[in-house]
Amino acid sequence: MTKICIPEMQKAGYDDRLSTGAVASGGTIGILIPPSLIFVIYAAITQQSVPELFAAGLVPGLVLTFGYLLVVAIVLVLRPSWAPRGEVQSWAKRALDILGAWEFAVIFGIAVGGIYVGWFSPTEASAVGAFLALVFGVLQGRLIAPLVWRCCVDTMRTTCMIFMIVIGAMLFSYFVVQAQLPGVLISWMQQMQLSPTALILILILTYIVLGCFLEGIGLVLITVPVFLPVVMQAGFNPVWFGVIVVIVVELGMIHPPVGMNLFVIQAQAPEISILAIYKGTLPFLIAPILLLILLLVFPQIALFLPNLLYGTQ
Repeated sequence: MTKICIPEMQKAGYDDRLSTGAVASGGTIGILIPPSLIFVIYAAITQQSVPELFAAGLVPGLVLTFGYLLVVAIVLVLRPSWAPRGEVQSWAKRALDILGAWEFAVIFGIAVGGIYVGWFSPTEASAVGAFLALVFGVLQGRLIAPLVWRCCVDTMRTTCMIFMIVIGAMLFSYFVVQAQLPGVLISWMQQMQLSPTALILILILTYIVLGCFLEGIGLVLITVPVFLPVVMQAGFNPVWFGVIVVIVVELGMIHPPVGMNLFVIQAQAPEISILAIYKGTLPFLIAPILLLILLLVFPQIALFLPNLLYGTQ
């Protein structure tokens, strides 16, 4: 998205701080709104239901999206020069542009909707989505051999990377179980006589710090086997905790000084200084922090939809 969006925003006269902040923060929403790979991995580790986790992430994801939009609106009220007004498009033109993305809507609706109604598992849904994308590419004549080859190579690289992370995390999880680290942590927490709220705040701070240095999938694979027993011992819902984990992983990816997304953007757009990226991202940190507070005070924001669809308690 850095390669696609930032050059276009620069052409339109957007300030680099606004464009990089929006891309860095917006790039994290994908791991909260289904289909989310991190939710699938969290479900595999914790033996939770993938559809329930997807449902739990939907409302917080929409709230976070609205929060980012609100941040943009407030920033532009305070700094109107950061985004000069562009050409006003007619509603007909806007409708045509939206309809131009109908293939994506169909693929998303069938793949994710099929998971919710029980037609297929998340793994099968990914295959269905890939097949539909292949069909649309063939029908529209946009599927050429070099593109197919590049997609296959990229898929193999991503799959191998994920499997290496998973294998390493499984070895680490085995060590955690054999060393009885969860039991030690639970005993330590009991001796400290921490309240459940204090416990979850400590874990959130830990995740935010670790999120600066570790990739999201690896962070979840390494920490969840250790922290989840402690969280459940404190009486927290594991589905709700999964949403909390994803949000703090998002936060760690974008907060200075070492948020991974910030350096990805700087690598893709080297003409923009890292200091400008830092300044642009800071206002967007408000939205996930406020969402975490809301989820701590009102956990039903995440649990309402799973309760409604699946009877989760």
